[in-house]
Amino acid sequence: MADDLLKKDLITHKIYSSWQFVEYTEKNIATVHYCADTINNIISKMTMKTVRWQQDIASDFIDDVTENGKKVKRLSVTTENAPTYEVRVAGEKVDPWFLFDKLLRDFFQYTMNAFDSISQIINAGLLEIKLIYCRKCFMCIEERRQQMKLTDMTIEEMCTTTEKQSFDRKSAKIEATAIATPMIAFANADGGLLAVGIEDNGEITGIDDYTKNINEILRAGYDFCQPFIFIEKETIDCIDKNGNANHILLIKVPQSADMHVNHRDEAFLRVGDRSKKLTFDERMELMYSKGMRFYEDEPVYRSTLDDIDMEFVAKYCEKIGYGKTPEEYIRQNKDYIVSVAGRQEMSGAAIMMFGKDPQRFFPRSRVRFIRYEGTEAKVGAEMNVIKDKMFQGRILDLVEQTIEYVRTQIKEHTYLGPDARFVTEPEYPEFAWKEIIVNAIAHRDYSIKGTDIQIKMFDDHITVESPGTLPGTVRLKYA
Repeated sequence: MADDLLKKDLITHKIYSSWQFVEYTEKNIATVHYCADTINNIISKMTMKTVRWQQDIASDFIDDVTENGKKVKRLSVTTENAPTYEVRVAGEKVDPWFLFDKLLRDFFQYTMNAFDSISQIINAGLLEIKLIYCRKCFMCIEERRQQMKLTDMTIEEMCTTTEKQSFDRKSAKIEATAIATPMIAFANADGGLLAVGIEDNGEITGIDDYTKNINEILRAGYDFCQPFIFIEKETIDCIDKNGNANHILLIKVPQSADMHVNHRDEAFLRVGDRSKKLTFDERMELMYSKGMRFYEDEPVYRSTLDDIDMEFVAKYCEKIGYGKTPEEYIRQNKDYIVSVAGRQEMSGAAIMMFGKDPQRFFPRSRVRFIRYEGTEAKVGAEMNVIKDKMFQGRILDLVEQTIEYVRTQIKEHTYLGPDARFVTEPEYPEFAWKEIIVNAIAHRDYSIKGTDIQIKMFDDHITVESPGTLPGTVRLKYA
């Protein structure tokens, strides 16, 4: 039926099929060839007669002298002496120049017609596949719509699924200030989906009778969240508990790189099926994990400039090419000295980088190396630890000491190479395990005070454990 309508539409608007335009193009090109061949023939005849004429009058040149006394040859030709051309078409004499001009015009005209016909082939072809294209577009739009769905959950699953880390359902009667709480909790955690219009017990009440409140709910991310939370929304059809057609509002809250609070400066974090209100320390930990603040920049309680090893700072300044005194280097770096209630305290970074005794303030900022016999760790009567070494000091000291010691624990294998020379290679590539150790020390979470960095070596592998979580919004599934 649709195909017939398309054909009728083409006929009504006098739009020809692409095959008709192919035929027209062939005719136009044939005419172009005819014009070109005729023009070439006329030019050929004119050239031949002109050459013969030049040969006939070659002896008519006469010697002469210019005013400067230069000898030249002159030839005087009148129109009576010039060659004539005569063209007859169907026995009738035709002006050759008129014919030549006409052929040239036709040549260009039919060439343009040919190009125009080719364009029409394309246009007609596009019109002829209009229906197929529309069908494909519909399929693409439907596929895109499916991709843009906020969830693959069915309405039944939304009603029966237990609320969890990434899903919560709310009544359409909920106040906008109240729905800001799960929004903030989702944004501060890993994101999540809110289904508005479903009661806590799973009954569908819908949103159609609460238009004003729904509008306020949609503004909650802007009105009651600081900084504001950008949301995605989708409305889906449903049948409510009374058997009437209704709708459910889906709100998708993305994971955020910021820490969000409500209008009362309260922060929440999604933990399981609850939106947990955070304490001050928990808020600080969240800000550290999101990279909004850094624990190393915080002042270290009761630390002073006397806790800095100025000799070590001097060596460091020499390495980096700093020309002033060590104390000037510390004071000019705003991150190293922090003013607290009128007194100056050193930052965590200053103590860990240049402190005389960093472990006095950060007791677990150490690296522990454990060597096991076998391929797994055992405890109790079967304990298989054969080496247990602890390293402490400044961060640069930790890096140097740890790398130097681990190098002594890695086996080397010697074999005869293809060039008949002995080759010695370590069990593990040095660049790989060195980078792992440096990253573990540099990127550990120093706000975690309960454990050290641990390097565990087994007969067939090495593991490195550094306290802390992945930074910001990074998750293992994206790593």
